[in-house]
Amino acid sequence: MITIYKNSTTKQGAMQIVQLLKRVDKSNLSVMHTVIVPDRASLEMERLILEQVGGSFNVQVLTFKRLASRILPKYDYLSKQAGIMALAGIIQDNKPLKCYTKGADSAGFVADMYDTISMMKYCKISPEQLVNKDFPKSIQAKCADIALLYRAYMDYTKDKFIDSADKLDLLCEQLPHEESIKNGYFYICDFDNLSTQELALVEQLMLTSRGVTISCCVGKNFADKYLFLDDIYNGVLKVCQRNQMQPNIVENTFVDPNAVTRQIGEHLYHYTTPN
Repeated sequence: MITIYKNSTTKQGAMQIVQLLKRVDKSNLSVMHTVIVPDRASLEMERLILEQVGGSFNVQVLTFKRLASRILPKYDYLSKQAGIMALAGIIQDNKPLKCYTKGADSAGFVADMYDTISMMKYCKISPEQLVNKDFPKSIQAKCADIALLYRAYMDYTKDKFIDSADKLDLLCEQLPHEESIKNGYFYICDFDNLSTQELALVEQLMLTSRGVTISCCVGKNFADKYLFLDDIYNGVLKVCQRNQMQPNIVENTFVDPNAVTRQIGEHLYHYTTPN
């Protein structure tokens, strides 16, 4: 069962999740209800649930990474600092580069390259996808350097270490085999957006668990139509269509179109290109 709540604010969405948790049978400890939020919102959600729902042994608040830590076996974890040190050696082994000929030895370059590789992994972009003759010639050499270092870094860590980006991929593979996932309900809220990896995890939860409820902000009124990208809502709809699932969509985005909200909607974050 897939339920999507369309809201105007994240606070509104969080309160909807809390209202659903109030109906949970606290005596049924065989079924776990898990609220998944971003790191920044975990403490606030725990406080809100404790205040509104009270203590419970079958309701928990996790992030995707904390869920991975509970499910995955113990691996040799490569911290960001260790990853940057390893990447510094990889860069030295692969010099000279095509584009990054200057500054490749600086600490700032290595850290930026590590962040770039991590972002590619979060977005499920492989090194091979970065080598494309259809790219503009102005960026082909740059992409070739990134692809070279990206592939070398993956070869270095393969079967030996995992980093934060690898955790979510491994979690996605493991979810269908976990009884706690199959027998649980999941609630996802407070996200501004979902990465490709996180959306893949949501898809696995939809396919594996008893039910998933997603609360997201959708901009459609005068007060918020330029504030939200609607990526979560559109992304989840595509996942449902791909898996031939029919979501239950609950509209809760009404905002009174008074003069104040009209002014906000027509001008805030609304940029026009000068003629």
